[in-house]
Amino acid sequence: MGVPMTARKRRRVKVALATLAAAWLAKTFLLPFLFPPYHPDRTPKMDNIPPRIAALFEKTRPVCFGRFMIDVPETARVVWGPADVPYKFVTYPGEGPKLRVEIATKVQEISSEKHNEEPSMLIGFFESVNPESKIVVGYQSTIDAFFAQLHSYIRLGQTAFVQSIPSTGLFVSDKSVSSGRRHDKTAYKRYVEELQDIARRLRLRADDEAPEESGVCLESAFLPSSLDYATEHIRIGFRFPEYPDVSVSIWTHSTDRVIPGNTMASALESGREYARIMGMSLAYARIETLREGERAMGPWEGDELLERLPHHDGMPSVHSFRFITPGKAKDMLHPTVDLKLRTGVQENELAAVKPSLDNDETVALWDKL
Repeated sequence: MGVPMTARKRRRVKVALATLAAAWLAKTFLLPFLFPPYHPDRTPKMDNIPPRIAALFEKTRPVCFGRFMIDVPETARVVWGPADVPYKFVTYPGEGPKLRVEIATKVQEISSEKHNEEPSMLIGFFESVNPESKIVVGYQSTIDAFFAQLHSYIRLGQTAFVQSIPSTGLFVSDKSVSSGRRHDKTAYKRYVEELQDIARRLRLRADDEAPEESGVCLESAFLPSSLDYATEHIRIGFRFPEYPDVSVSIWTHSTDRVIPGNTMASALESGREYARIMGMSLAYARIETLREGERAMGPWEGDELLERLPHHDGMPSVHSFRFITPGKAKDMLHPTVDLKLRTGVQENELAAVKPSLDNDETVALWDKL
């Protein structure tokens, strides 16, 4: 027998509904819908673009992210998230002059802590691409000497870059031991050399620059590199001053194997099960599907789901669009991709305000991007 829901519980369910509807794009118990026709290349037609969306795209500019390009309205604001190439990489525009202090602070933080087996947690302090750039290495834990942390600080002009390996094992392969590897306190040196190599290759990039050589576009930077398989995670988003409640995000990540769970079908199944557990099936049953099916976006082939979430417990009806492709194994031009568009966003809170675009306008914006 069900238990009466308090106001606090209702609030939690409301937040869960907004978050999970966008995150999982769940739907259940829906009647069949008629879907618009697709071209043979699985790209929908774009006839009769709504005037406001046509005006938004009168002037565009290319944005390079990872190994790809996207044309966005000239007024769009680009929001970069952390990247991994192949380790966590963060850009700090205009912070170059402060980097020396940051380096000294990190050295002091690591060296001031006592290690159980060594004089301190600090392992070493290494040169990098220029006198303003350094690499700091320390033990990851005070209780063992088996793992290290590395921090590469790079200054190029007025921009600072920080690349971090928070924890890596100090081991080397050794067939003479049963485990296949042995402890080697000097194993961190190969990571230092790798970080030094990345720092040497890294160069500044203007926001509108689209390099022609093979490599990875990062915030304010470009890293020349081949198409040989490596870990690359890129996160980028776009906001539109004309429609501040609209949020677009793209996450691409290379994969060494295709994971069956990285599909729209898997996301829907997870959402349906969560809705059942949370007792929200009736709310999900009212989700309106605007379009659903296979979709090609440039070199990527996957599935899209365009939904309008219902009014619920005081929250407005908002849009939640998603495209997923599982990618191809060890193919740098076909990574796993998760692309989302949401309306009704305010200060990163989902379903916070009434959408500024109607259904046709939101679909047109999605297709233009």
